[in-house]
Amino acid sequence: MVVLFQLPLVNVVQAQTDEDLDSEYGGRLSLSVDKKLARGLHLALEEEARFDNDFKSFDRFQSTLSLSYKINKSFKVGIGYALINGYSTTDSSFKNSRHRFMADASYGVRFGDWRFSIKERFQMTYRTGEMNEYQNPRTVFGLKSRLKVQYKGFEK
Repeated sequence: MVVLFQLPLVNVVQAQTDEDLDSEYGGRLSLSVDKKLARGLHLALEEEARFDNDFKSFDRFQSTLSLSYKINKSFKVGIGYALINGYSTTDSSFKNSRHRFMADASYGVRFGDWRFSIKERFQMTYRTGEMNEYQNPRTVFGLKSRLKVQYKGFEK
């Protein structure tokens, strides 16, 4: 079993408008647990909290459960579910929940101290609660791509 703790990431948001806006800082704090069920098969649980408004307010809480299988040393597939709860600072309650379903595939190769990988993720997000469905659809589909390059030489 692997337990990971991730320090807050800092996000800087700047909008392009006619007025000058101050930069807004935010971050996220996450904790994940990964359990090996069988050779190449892993079950993971991740809890994440996000903060905004210069770390003064709580933005959302996200719980993710995923299952991944490493087909060989280069290719891995996975599925997952995330429950996303936004937080409203005006009435101090959780906003409308979102349900996200994910399916992904990743491929990676090593060349000496370098590792190159690509990950494709298809996701569907279902929004609950009151909304104008003509402006914001209740169900949103997306495809995310990630290209990653890692260098292991500094760790020696």
